Amino acid sequence: MRRAEDLYKTYAREVPRAENAVVAVYDQLVQSVLIAHRAIESKSFEEAHKHLVACQDVLGALAESQAQDRQFAGSQSLVSLLLYCRQELMEANVQKDVQRLAPVVTVLTTLRDAFLEASGQLHGGEGQ
Repeated sequence: MRRAEDLYKTYAREVPRAENAVVAVYDQLVQSVLIAHRAIESKSFEEAHKHLVACQDVLGALAESQAQDRQFAGSQSLVSLLLYCRQELMEANVQKDVQRLAPVVTVLTTLRDAFLEASGQLHGGEGQ
């Protein structure tokens, strides 16, 4: 997951349509949370821990970046959602509680879809 954070930072600088990188980061976050979910269910706690901590790091970086950027009116709400997800992942990791992961997947998927839709509107298409 550290790789996803590094990719996000690289793409945000180098890719003309940085929203594509943001969508990819959300996709990776969702996949990692689902992997952690399966790992907790199979009692592979070390693997779950690795994925959950990596997701927490990426969410922290996204929240920090958004808090500094503040280019749109919903900026603080987005930061709050990202920090909520990060907190839930921390709790899920400590408690080994897969029930805390489902709302996080829902939020991350919704954010991913919103960025994809916004991309489509910005570029006159349907998104990626």
